[in-house]
Amino acid sequence: MDNTNNFERLPYKRPVIVTKPSSGLIIKVMNTVWLKEVISGVTIPYEMSCFREINTPIDKPIQSYIAEQKLVDEHNVKQASFIMLKLHCVRVAELLKQKLLSFLIFYYRDDSTITKEYLIGLDFMNLRNILSKIVKSSASFSDIPTLGSKHIIKLFTKTFHNFIEDRNIYTHGTLVTNIDTHDVAIEYLLGNQEVTCIVSNDILQSFFFTYKILDDTLDEMQSIVQK
Repeated sequence: MDNTNNFERLPYKRPVIVTKPSSGLIIKVMNTVWLKEVISGVTIPYEMSCFREINTPIDKPIQSYIAEQKLVDEHNVKQASFIMLKLHCVRVAELLKQKLLSFLIFYYRDDSTITKEYLIGLDFMNLRNILSKIVKSSASFSDIPTLGSKHIIKLFTKTFHNFIEDRNIYTHGTLVTNIDTHDVAIEYLLGNQEVTCIVSNDILQSFFFTYKILDDTLDEMQSIVQK
């Protein structure tokens, strides 16, 4: 993948927070569904969460109505696919964190004020903050396309910040599917408030593309500091 101006050509797409408050009753249901994995043939249990917004009276006991709420097979398969994609998001983000940590340990190998032990104790966002200071203050990386100007550096650091925030959503959030619209969403805590955001194939693909750009940039930085 050519990284030249990728942050401008392929702007990072983020999960879209649903801000419209519900005007009705929200019914949430969780079912265990067993699906066969295509390549291995192994049958895997998935916890499928779905919800429906009720804005009109229902003509049966609420518990009976809730018991009837479930996804049809094709949407179970869709949610299972998103569950696996969500896990991949978490996995590649962890790989990126480890690469960033390794780079910083090497970069500060002769600096007694920023030790390996100190860096290992930092979370992903704080590691990113240190990287941001490096790319903003050092001219050593100006030949890297994603760090070629102040404007591009700003895009790089902001995108890295957003990537980590979204990684936290994918790590801690719960996937749910709207029974009526079939939209896939993630519920997570933002402070003390439960927030719902819509995810899609495009949004998840953007996460993986962005991972590749950030990962390649770290590789190029590592090559420079090792010379």
